[in-house]
Amino acid sequence: MTTKNPYQLHEIQYDVLCKLLNDIQRTGKGKKNVMYCLRRCLVHAYKYNRISAIPLFPEENKYNIIDPIIQWLPEDRQIKVIRAIPEEHQPIFWWLKYHLRRPSEAMALHKIDYMRDEDAFLIRRTFSAKQLVEHTKTKRQHLIPCHSEFKKIMKKMPVYLNSPFFFVNPHGKLEGNHYSHCCMRLIWINACQKVGEDIDMYSGLKHSSCSQYINEKGYSMDEVQMMTDHARRESVKRYASVQLEAKRRLLEGKGY
Repeated sequence: MTTKNPYQLHEIQYDVLCKLLNDIQRTGKGKKNVMYCLRRCLVHAYKYNRISAIPLFPEENKYNIIDPIIQWLPEDRQIKVIRAIPEEHQPIFWWLKYHLRRPSEAMALHKIDYMRDEDAFLIRRTFSAKQLVEHTKTKRQHLIPCHSEFKKIMKKMPVYLNSPFFFVNPHGKLEGNHYSHCCMRLIWINACQKVGEDIDMYSGLKHSSCSQYINEKGYSMDEVQMMTDHARRESVKRYASVQLEAKRRLLEGKGY
């Protein structure tokens, strides 16, 4: 924008921002990310008295953001995929199924993050750009109860004394032998191919488990929001938008 349409800070107003929005060669969400970064810059400029006011930004409907329909697996098919994973790698995938968290958080989980007295996991780290960071994506910590089904799996997990990580890749070469996203993705793809599924890891685990609670088990969006610790109800609403079988039962007057 600086080369095609040079503007000084005080000249950046609503009309200029609309023009910028139309010039950004990205999808709707990508455009929104660019505009969000620009707004943060203008907020700082306002704080330091470089501009007298923060201009109005284009309305939400101008971004043309289309939320894709979430892809998910029913529980029986999801379990079939996980069971097709080599047994030594299964624990981290079972944990993701039962605890509704991100793969990067499972990879970053440390042994000390399992709180024995509470029988719960403290989610406080993640991997970002292949680097371990001491905070989650949302900068919030989450205390997640250990699922009873995973407790059975946890008791059988081997103990690796030379690694601080809760999940250790027995063939890993990274420091502490933690899993990498690339490694987990390859394991998941291979398992899907074995059972004839075609779904990415995030959709096959977190999206699928959340959708199962609403569409197969009859949980409400509020209950799923409580389990996932989503800050916004809108984030959970997308799992309900695909509840085809739930809608079918209601239309047939069968309920849950």
